[in-house]
Amino acid sequence: MLTDVGGNQYRPYIRLILGQGCISFTTFFVELTMEDSEIRFHVSETFDDPNPLVLNGSSITSFSSSGSRESDVQELIKREEKNLEQLKVEEGRANTKKTCQLMNKLDAEKELEMLQKKVASLSEEKKQKEREFQEVKDSYMKKINKQKQCNSDTNKRIAELKDTIRKKRQICEEQKREFLIKAKLNQKNVRYIRKDRDISCDHSDDALCSIQCSFFITPLHAFSVKGGQALITFEEESVAEKILKMRKHEVSLDDGRMAVKALPVKLDVAAKFEISMDISRKKVKVDGIPDLPVGQEKDKLELNFYKPSRGGGEIENIEYDRETGSAIITFAEAGIAERLSSQEEYKLNINGECHSVRVSSCKEVQLEKFQTFSGTSKKTVLLSEIKDLGDSEDLQDMIEIHFQKPSNYGGEVEAIKFVPQEKSATVYFEEDVDVA
Repeated sequence: MLTDVGGNQYRPYIRLILGQGCISFTTFFVELTMEDSEIRFHVSETFDDPNPLVLNGSSITSFSSSGSRESDVQELIKREEKNLEQLKVEEGRANTKKTCQLMNKLDAEKELEMLQKKVASLSEEKKQKEREFQEVKDSYMKKINKQKQCNSDTNKRIAELKDTIRKKRQICEEQKREFLIKAKLNQKNVRYIRKDRDISCDHSDDALCSIQCSFFITPLHAFSVKGGQALITFEEESVAEKILKMRKHEVSLDDGRMAVKALPVKLDVAAKFEISMDISRKKVKVDGIPDLPVGQEKDKLELNFYKPSRGGGEIENIEYDRETGSAIITFAEAGIAERLSSQEEYKLNINGECHSVRVSSCKEVQLEKFQTFSGTSKKTVLLSEIKDLGDSEDLQDMIEIHFQKPSNYGGEVEAIKFVPQEKSATVYFEEDVDVA
Protein backbone atom coordinates (compact mmCIF):
# COMPACT_ATOMS: atom_id res chain seq x y z
CA MET A 1 0.00 0.00 0.00
CA LEU A 2 1.21 3.51 -0.76
CA THR A 3 0.37 6.61 1.28
CA ASP A 4 0.16 10.02 -0.47
CA VAL A 5 0.79 13.47 1.14
CA GLY A 6 -2.78 13.79 2.33
CA GLY A 7 -2.53 10.47 4.19
CA ASN A 8 -4.56 8.54 1.66
CA GLN A 9 -3.47 5.02 0.90
CA TYR A 10 -3.77 3.26 -2.49
CA ARG A 11 -2.38 0.40 -4.36
CA PRO A 12 0.03 1.14 -7.15
CA TYR A 13 -1.01 -0.13 -10.60
CA ILE A 14 0.61 0.15 -14.03
CA ARG A 15 -1.52 0.24 -17.20
CA LEU A 16 0.39 -1.04 -20.20
CA ILE A 17 -0.97 0.02 -23.63
CA LEU A 18 0.82 -1.81 -26.43
CA GLY A 19 0.37 -0.18 -29.82
CA GLN A 20 1.54 2.54 -32.19
CA GLY A 21 0.12 6.02 -32.47
CA CYS A 22 -3.61 6.11 -32.01
CA ILE A 23 -4.06 2.39 -32.66
CA SER A 24 -4.51 0.36 -29.46
CA PHE A 25 -3.80 -3.34 -29.70
CA THR A 26 -3.69 -4.85 -26.12
CA THR A 27 -4.21 -3.25 -22.67
CA PHE A 28 -2.91 -4.73 -19.35
CA PHE A 29 -3.20 -3.42 -15.81
CA VAL A 30 -0.17 -4.27 -13.52
CA GLU A 31 -0.33 -3.90 -9.69
CA LEU A 32 2.98 -3.32 -7.90
CA THR A 33 3.28 -4.62 -4.29
CA MET A 34 6.16 -4.82 -1.87
CA GLU A 35 6.53 -8.05 -0.03
CA ASP A 36 9.66 -8.87 1.94
CA SER A 37 11.59 -6.14 0.18
CA GLU A 38 10.56 -7.46 -3.26
CA ILE A 39 8.35 -5.84 -5.88
CA ARG A 40 5.57 -8.08 -7.05
CA PHE A 41 3.46 -7.60 -10.19
CA HIS A 42 -0.19 -8.52 -10.32
CA VAL A 43 -1.56 -8.34 -13.86
CA SER A 44 -5.24 -7.92 -14.70
CA GLU A 45 -6.96 -7.29 -18.09
CA THR A 46 -9.82 -5.13 -16.69
CA PHE A 47 -10.20 -2.08 -14.54
CA ASP A 48 -13.52 -0.61 -13.59
CA ASP A 49 -12.75 3.07 -13.06
CA PRO A 50 -9.46 4.02 -14.65
CA ASN A 51 -7.97 7.44 -14.07
CA PRO A 52 -4.67 7.09 -15.93
CA LEU A 53 -1.59 9.13 -15.33
CA VAL A 54 0.39 9.19 -18.63
CA LEU A 55 4.16 9.10 -18.13
CA ASN A 56 6.65 8.51 -21.00
CA GLY A 57 3.98 6.88 -23.13
CA SER A 58 2.67 4.66 -20.31
CA SER A 59 -0.54 5.02 -18.30
CA ILE A 60 -0.45 4.38 -14.56
CA THR A 61 -3.60 4.04 -12.45
CA SER A 62 -4.82 2.11 -9.45
CA PHE A 63 -7.16 -0.82 -9.64
CA SER A 64 -7.91 -4.09 -8.05
CA SER A 65 -6.56 -7.25 -9.68
CA SER A 66 -6.65 -10.88 -9.01
CA GLY A 67 -2.87 -10.96 -9.57
CA SER A 68 -0.54 -13.22 -11.46
CA ARG A 69 3.00 -14.36 -11.39
CA GLU A 70 6.00 -12.37 -12.44
CA SER A 71 7.07 -14.94 -14.93
CA ASP A 72 3.80 -14.74 -16.69
CA VAL A 73 4.25 -11.00 -16.99
CA GLN A 74 7.72 -11.38 -18.41
CA GLU A 75 6.49 -13.90 -20.91
CA LEU A 76 3.64 -11.66 -21.80
CA ILE A 77 5.96 -8.68 -22.24
CA LYS A 78 8.26 -10.67 -24.51
CA ARG A 79 5.33 -11.88 -26.50
CA GLU A 80 4.05 -8.34 -26.82
CA GLU A 81 7.50 -7.07 -27.77
CA LYS A 82 7.64 -9.72 -30.44
CA ASN A 83 4.21 -8.69 -31.60
CA LEU A 84 5.44 -5.10 -31.50
CA GLU A 85 8.39 -5.96 -33.73
CA GLN A 86 6.07 -7.80 -36.06
CA LEU A 87 3.75 -4.81 -36.05
CA LYS A 88 6.68 -2.53 -36.85
CA VAL A 89 7.57 -4.77 -39.79
CA GLU A 90 3.95 -4.68 -40.92
CA GLU A 91 3.99 -0.95 -40.35
CA GLY A 92 7.01 -0.65 -42.66
CA ARG A 93 5.29 -2.74 -45.22
CA ALA A 94 2.18 -0.61 -44.83
CA ASN A 95 4.28 2.54 -45.17
CA THR A 96 5.94 1.10 -48.28
CA LYS A 97 2.57 0.15 -49.66
CA LYS A 98 1.27 3.60 -48.75
CA THR A 99 4.24 5.19 -50.52
CA CYS A 100 3.58 3.06 -53.61
CA GLN A 101 -0.07 4.01 -53.44
CA LEU A 102 0.86 7.69 -53.14
CA MET A 103 3.20 7.33 -56.13
CA ASN A 104 0.47 5.56 -58.04
CA LYS A 105 -1.92 8.28 -57.00
CA LEU A 106 0.49 10.95 -58.28
CA ASP A 107 0.95 9.04 -61.52
CA ALA A 108 -2.79 8.60 -61.78
CA GLU A 109 -3.30 12.32 -61.11
CA LYS A 110 -0.72 13.18 -63.79
CA GLU A 111 -2.33 10.75 -66.21
CA LEU A 112 -5.73 12.15 -65.26
CA GLU A 113 -4.44 15.66 -65.92
CA MET A 114 -3.03 14.55 -69.27
CA LEU A 115 -6.29 12.81 -70.12
CA GLN A 116 -8.26 15.89 -69.09
CA LYS A 117 -6.03 18.02 -71.32
CA LYS A 118 -6.46 15.48 -74.12
CA VAL A 119 -10.24 15.45 -73.59
CA ALA A 120 -10.24 19.27 -73.65
CA SER A 121 -8.12 19.19 -76.83
CA LEU A 122 -10.41 16.60 -78.40
CA SER A 123 -13.43 18.62 -77.34
CA GLU A 124 -11.95 21.74 -78.95
CA GLU A 125 -11.02 19.71 -82.02
CA LYS A 126 -14.56 18.34 -82.10
CA LYS A 127 -15.97 21.86 -81.93
CA GLN A 128 -13.57 22.93 -84.71
CA LYS A 129 -14.59 19.94 -86.83
CA GLU A 130 -18.25 20.72 -86.17
CA ARG A 131 -17.67 24.31 -87.26
CA GLU A 132 -15.83 23.15 -90.37
CA PHE A 133 -18.56 20.59 -91.07
CA GLN A 134 -21.21 23.26 -90.65
CA GLU A 135 -19.30 25.57 -92.99
CA VAL A 136 -18.94 22.80 -95.58
CA LYS A 137 -22.60 21.89 -95.11
CA ASP A 138 -23.66 25.51 -95.55
CA SER A 139 -21.45 25.78 -98.63
CA TYR A 140 -22.97 22.66 -100.15
CA MET A 141 -26.47 23.77 -99.22
CA LYS A 142 -25.80 27.07 -101.01
CA LYS A 143 -24.53 25.13 -104.04
CA ILE A 144 -27.56 22.81 -103.88
CA ASN A 145 -29.95 25.75 -103.64
CA LYS A 146 -28.10 27.47 -106.46
CA GLN A 147 -28.29 24.29 -108.53
CA LYS A 148 -31.99 23.95 -107.72
CA GLN A 149 -32.53 27.53 -108.84
CA CYS A 150 -30.48 26.82 -111.96
CA ASN A 151 -32.53 23.67 -112.61
CA SER A 152 -35.71 25.65 -112.10
CA ASP A 153 -34.52 28.31 -114.54
CA THR A 154 -33.44 25.58 -116.96
CA ASN A 155 -36.84 23.89 -116.70
CA LYS A 156 -38.53 27.23 -117.33
CA ARG A 157 -36.24 27.79 -120.29
CA ILE A 158 -36.97 24.28 -121.58
CA ALA A 159 -40.69 24.95 -121.22
CA GLU A 160 -40.29 28.24 -123.08
CA LEU A 161 -38.26 26.52 -125.80
CA LYS A 162 -40.84 23.74 -126.07
CA ASP A 163 -43.55 26.36 -126.41
CA THR A 164 -41.44 28.18 -129.02
CA ILE A 165 -40.85 24.90 -130.87
CA ARG A 166 -44.57 24.16 -130.77
CA LYS A 167 -45.34 27.59 -132.20
CA LYS A 168 -42.59 27.19 -134.81
CA ARG A 169 -44.03 23.81 -135.76
CA GLN A 170 -47.44 25.36 -136.12
CA ILE A 171 -45.96 28.05 -138.35
CA CYS A 172 -44.06 25.36 -140.25
CA GLU A 173 -47.23 23.33 -140.72
CA GLU A 174 -49.03 26.44 -141.91
CA GLN A 175 -46.20 27.20 -144.33
CA LYS A 176 -46.16 23.57 -145.46
CA ARG A 177 -49.86 23.78 -146.19
CA GLU A 178 -49.24 27.12 -147.88
CA PHE A 179 -46.43 25.74 -150.02
CA LEU A 180 -48.12 22.40 -150.59
CA ILE A 181 -48.43 21.70 -154.26
CA LYS A 182 -51.47 19.71 -155.16
CA ALA A 183 -52.15 19.91 -158.83
CA LYS A 184 -53.03 17.42 -161.47
CA LEU A 185 -50.78 17.64 -164.48
CA ASN A 186 -52.69 17.49 -167.71
CA GLN A 187 -51.71 15.00 -170.33
CA LYS A 188 -49.30 16.58 -172.75
CA ASN A 189 -47.63 15.35 -175.88
CA VAL A 190 -43.83 15.43 -175.74
CA ARG A 191 -41.68 16.39 -178.69
CA TYR A 192 -37.96 15.66 -178.51
CA ILE A 193 -36.00 18.59 -179.92
CA ARG A 194 -32.40 17.58 -179.30
CA LYS A 195 -30.18 14.66 -178.42
CA ASP A 196 -28.86 14.52 -174.87
CA ARG A 197 -26.03 11.99 -175.27
CA ASP A 198 -24.72 9.24 -177.53
CA ILE A 199 -24.70 5.57 -176.57
CA SER A 200 -21.52 3.76 -177.49
CA CYS A 201 -21.77 0.34 -179.09
CA ASP A 202 -19.46 -1.23 -176.53
CA HIS A 203 -21.88 -0.53 -173.70
CA SER A 204 -25.16 -0.62 -175.59
CA ASP A 205 -26.58 -3.51 -173.54
CA ASP A 206 -26.07 -1.77 -170.19
CA ALA A 207 -27.12 1.63 -171.49
CA LEU A 208 -30.41 0.34 -172.89
CA CYS A 209 -31.45 -1.37 -169.63
CA SER A 210 -33.52 1.69 -168.65
CA ILE A 211 -35.29 4.68 -170.14
CA GLN A 212 -34.29 7.99 -168.59
CA CYS A 213 -36.22 11.22 -168.93
CA SER A 214 -36.63 14.52 -167.11
CA PHE A 215 -39.33 17.19 -167.07
CA PHE A 216 -39.00 20.80 -165.94
CA ILE A 217 -42.34 22.07 -164.69
CA THR A 218 -43.09 25.76 -164.27
CA PRO A 219 -46.63 26.50 -163.07
CA LEU A 220 -48.59 29.65 -163.89
CA HIS A 221 -49.24 32.28 -161.22
CA ALA A 222 -52.95 32.77 -160.56
CA PHE A 223 -54.17 36.25 -159.63
CA SER A 224 -57.76 37.11 -158.72
CA VAL A 225 -59.24 40.35 -160.11
CA LYS A 226 -62.38 41.71 -158.43
CA GLY A 227 -65.13 43.82 -159.89
CA GLY A 228 -64.16 47.48 -160.49
CA GLN A 229 -60.50 46.56 -161.06
CA ALA A 230 -58.30 46.35 -164.13
CA LEU A 231 -54.91 44.86 -164.91
CA ILE A 232 -52.68 46.75 -167.33
CA THR A 233 -49.35 45.40 -168.59
CA PHE A 234 -46.72 47.70 -170.09
CA GLU A 235 -43.94 46.71 -172.44
CA GLU A 236 -41.33 48.43 -170.28
CA GLU A 237 -40.80 48.00 -166.55
CA SER A 238 -39.87 51.67 -166.08
CA VAL A 239 -43.37 52.77 -167.14
CA ALA A 240 -44.97 50.50 -164.53
CA GLU A 241 -42.63 51.94 -161.90
CA LYS A 242 -43.69 55.53 -162.74
CA ILE A 243 -47.37 54.64 -162.62
CA LEU A 244 -46.97 52.97 -159.21
CA LYS A 245 -44.94 55.87 -157.88
CA MET A 246 -47.72 58.38 -158.67
CA ARG A 247 -50.28 55.95 -157.17
CA LYS A 248 -53.39 58.15 -157.88
CA HIS A 249 -54.41 59.00 -161.44
CA GLU A 250 -57.34 60.86 -163.07
CA VAL A 251 -58.60 59.27 -166.28
CA SER A 252 -60.29 61.60 -168.80
CA LEU A 253 -63.75 60.44 -169.87
CA ASP A 254 -66.24 61.84 -172.37
CA ASP A 255 -68.33 63.45 -169.65
CA GLY A 256 -65.72 64.16 -166.99
CA ARG A 257 -62.80 62.62 -165.11
CA MET A 258 -62.50 59.49 -162.96
CA ALA A 259 -59.97 58.93 -160.17
CA VAL A 260 -58.28 55.50 -160.04
CA LYS A 261 -55.62 54.08 -157.78
CA ALA A 262 -52.53 52.14 -158.99
CA LEU A 263 -51.45 49.17 -156.90
CA PRO A 264 -48.68 46.58 -157.33
CA VAL A 265 -49.62 43.06 -158.38
CA LYS A 266 -48.39 40.71 -155.64
CA LEU A 267 -48.30 37.12 -156.77
CA ASP A 268 -48.85 34.14 -154.47
CA VAL A 269 -46.18 31.56 -153.73
CA ALA A 270 -45.48 29.21 -156.61
CA ALA A 271 -42.95 26.46 -157.26
CA LYS A 272 -40.98 25.16 -160.15
CA PHE A 273 -39.17 21.86 -160.17
CA GLU A 274 -37.64 19.15 -162.29
CA ILE A 275 -38.79 15.53 -162.31
CA SER A 276 -36.27 12.87 -163.27
CA MET A 277 -37.62 9.45 -164.15
CA ASP A 278 -35.75 6.21 -164.71
CA ILE A 279 -37.92 3.43 -166.21
CA SER A 280 -36.27 0.02 -166.06
CA ARG A 281 -36.49 -2.20 -169.16
CA LYS A 282 -35.45 -5.31 -167.20
CA LYS A 283 -37.44 -5.03 -163.95
CA VAL A 284 -41.17 -5.31 -163.30
CA LYS A 285 -43.21 -4.95 -160.12
CA VAL A 286 -45.90 -7.56 -159.48
CA ASP A 287 -48.74 -6.66 -157.06
CA GLY A 288 -51.63 -8.71 -155.70
CA ILE A 289 -49.69 -11.95 -155.25
CA PRO A 290 -51.61 -14.47 -153.10
CA ASP A 291 -50.00 -16.25 -150.17
CA LEU A 292 -47.33 -18.60 -151.46
CA PRO A 293 -45.98 -21.69 -149.67
CA VAL A 294 -43.09 -20.83 -147.38
CA GLY A 295 -39.77 -21.61 -149.04
CA GLN A 296 -41.33 -21.94 -152.52
CA GLU A 297 -42.08 -18.27 -153.27
CA LYS A 298 -39.30 -17.70 -155.79
CA ASP A 299 -39.83 -21.08 -157.48
CA LYS A 300 -43.56 -20.45 -157.98
CA LEU A 301 -42.95 -16.97 -159.40
CA GLU A 302 -40.15 -18.12 -161.68
CA LEU A 303 -42.34 -20.90 -163.08
CA ASN A 304 -44.96 -18.30 -164.08
CA PHE A 305 -42.67 -15.59 -165.50
CA TYR A 306 -39.92 -17.45 -167.33
CA LYS A 307 -42.06 -18.69 -170.29
CA PRO A 308 -41.47 -16.63 -173.50
CA SER A 309 -44.88 -17.73 -174.77
CA ARG A 310 -46.48 -15.65 -172.04
CA GLY A 311 -44.14 -12.69 -172.56
CA GLY A 312 -41.58 -13.74 -169.96
CA GLY A 313 -37.96 -14.82 -170.18
CA GLU A 314 -34.87 -15.80 -168.25
CA ILE A 315 -34.93 -14.41 -164.69
CA GLU A 316 -31.88 -13.05 -162.85
CA ASN A 317 -33.36 -12.20 -159.47
CA ILE A 318 -36.63 -12.18 -157.50
CA GLU A 319 -37.33 -10.03 -154.43
CA TYR A 320 -40.53 -11.17 -152.70
CA ASP A 321 -42.32 -9.29 -149.89
CA ARG A 322 -44.91 -11.46 -148.13
CA GLU A 323 -46.37 -8.58 -146.07
CA THR A 324 -47.29 -6.45 -149.08
CA GLY A 325 -47.91 -9.37 -151.45
CA SER A 326 -45.58 -7.89 -154.07
CA ALA A 327 -42.35 -8.83 -155.82
CA ILE A 328 -39.64 -7.22 -157.96
CA ILE A 329 -38.56 -9.50 -160.80
CA THR A 330 -35.37 -8.79 -162.77
CA PHE A 331 -35.00 -10.37 -166.20
CA ALA A 332 -31.78 -11.14 -168.02
CA GLU A 333 -32.75 -9.31 -171.23
CA ALA A 334 -34.01 -5.78 -171.77
CA GLY A 335 -37.45 -5.33 -173.29
CA ILE A 336 -39.17 -8.15 -171.40
CA ALA A 337 -40.38 -5.72 -168.74
CA GLU A 338 -42.00 -3.55 -171.42
CA ARG A 339 -43.92 -6.50 -172.88
CA LEU A 340 -45.22 -7.64 -169.49
CA SER A 341 -46.13 -4.15 -168.23
CA SER A 342 -48.16 -3.49 -171.41
CA GLN A 343 -50.63 -6.17 -170.30
CA GLU A 344 -53.41 -4.93 -168.07
CA GLU A 345 -53.33 -8.09 -165.95
CA TYR A 346 -51.28 -11.25 -165.78
CA LYS A 347 -52.58 -14.72 -164.91
CA LEU A 348 -50.65 -16.45 -162.15
CA ASN A 349 -51.07 -20.23 -161.79
CA ILE A 350 -50.44 -21.42 -158.22
CA ASN A 351 -51.12 -25.07 -157.36
CA GLY A 352 -53.74 -25.39 -160.06
CA GLU A 353 -55.52 -22.15 -159.14
CA CYS A 354 -55.49 -19.10 -161.40
CA HIS A 355 -54.92 -15.67 -159.84
CA SER A 356 -54.87 -12.25 -161.52
CA VAL A 357 -51.96 -9.98 -160.62
CA ARG A 358 -50.88 -6.50 -161.75
CA VAL A 359 -47.58 -6.06 -163.56
CA SER A 360 -46.07 -2.59 -163.92
CA SER A 361 -42.73 -1.11 -164.88
CA CYS A 362 -40.27 -0.27 -162.12
CA LYS A 363 -39.88 3.49 -162.05
CA GLU A 364 -37.50 5.54 -159.98
CA VAL A 365 -38.82 9.09 -159.76
CA GLN A 366 -36.83 11.90 -158.19
CA LEU A 367 -37.84 15.49 -157.54
CA GLU A 368 -34.92 17.81 -158.30
CA LYS A 369 -34.25 21.55 -158.44
CA PHE A 370 -37.33 22.35 -156.38
CA GLN A 371 -37.70 26.12 -156.01
CA THR A 372 -40.44 28.19 -154.40
CA PHE A 373 -40.78 31.85 -155.15
CA SER A 374 -43.14 34.76 -154.86
CA GLY A 375 -42.92 38.37 -155.85
CA THR A 376 -44.46 41.33 -157.58
CA SER A 377 -45.04 41.68 -161.29
CA LYS A 378 -42.62 44.22 -162.72
CA LYS A 379 -44.64 45.18 -165.82
CA THR A 380 -48.27 44.80 -164.65
CA VAL A 381 -50.20 47.30 -162.50
CA LEU A 382 -53.52 46.80 -160.72
CA LEU A 383 -55.99 49.70 -161.17
CA SER A 384 -58.73 49.86 -158.53
CA GLU A 385 -61.72 52.04 -157.59
CA ILE A 386 -62.93 52.12 -161.20
CA LYS A 387 -66.54 53.18 -161.42
CA ASP A 388 -68.78 51.30 -163.81
CA LEU A 389 -69.73 54.15 -166.15
CA GLY A 390 -71.27 53.11 -169.45
CA ASP A 391 -70.02 50.33 -171.65
CA SER A 392 -67.17 48.29 -170.14
CA GLU A 393 -65.29 47.98 -173.44
CA ASP A 394 -65.39 51.74 -174.03
CA LEU A 395 -64.23 52.33 -170.47
CA GLN A 396 -61.36 49.88 -170.96
CA ASP A 397 -60.32 51.68 -174.17
CA MET A 398 -60.34 55.07 -172.39
CA ILE A 399 -58.18 53.70 -169.59
CA GLU A 400 -55.71 52.22 -172.12
CA ILE A 401 -55.51 55.52 -174.06
CA HIS A 402 -54.88 57.46 -170.86
CA PHE A 403 -51.99 55.27 -169.76
CA GLN A 404 -50.42 55.19 -173.24
CA LYS A 405 -49.77 58.92 -173.25
CA PRO A 406 -46.27 59.96 -172.12
CA SER A 407 -47.79 63.17 -170.72
CA ASN A 408 -49.58 60.97 -168.18
CA TYR A 409 -46.25 59.16 -167.41
CA GLY A 410 -47.54 56.23 -169.44
CA GLY A 411 -46.11 54.13 -172.25
CA GLU A 412 -46.84 51.37 -174.73
CA VAL A 413 -49.48 49.00 -173.32
CA GLU A 414 -49.00 45.29 -173.96
CA ALA A 415 -52.32 44.05 -172.51
CA ILE A 416 -55.27 45.29 -170.45
CA LYS A 417 -58.16 43.54 -168.77
CA PHE A 418 -61.06 45.37 -167.07
CA VAL A 419 -63.56 43.53 -164.82
CA PRO A 420 -66.92 45.26 -164.38
CA GLN A 421 -68.67 45.59 -161.06
CA GLU A 422 -70.24 42.47 -159.51
CA LYS A 423 -67.96 40.23 -161.55
CA SER A 424 -64.56 38.62 -160.98
CA ALA A 425 -61.85 36.99 -163.04
CA THR A 426 -58.68 34.96 -162.59
CA VAL A 427 -55.62 35.99 -164.54
CA TYR A 428 -52.58 33.74 -164.96
CA PHE A 429 -49.03 35.04 -165.15
CA GLU A 430 -46.17 33.05 -166.59
CA GLU A 431 -42.44 33.45 -166.01
CA ASP A 432 -40.37 35.03 -168.73
CA VAL A 433 -38.05 32.28 -170.02
CA ASP A 434 -35.42 32.68 -172.71
CA VAL A 435 -35.74 29.68 -175.04
CA ALA A 436 -32.47 28.65 -176.75
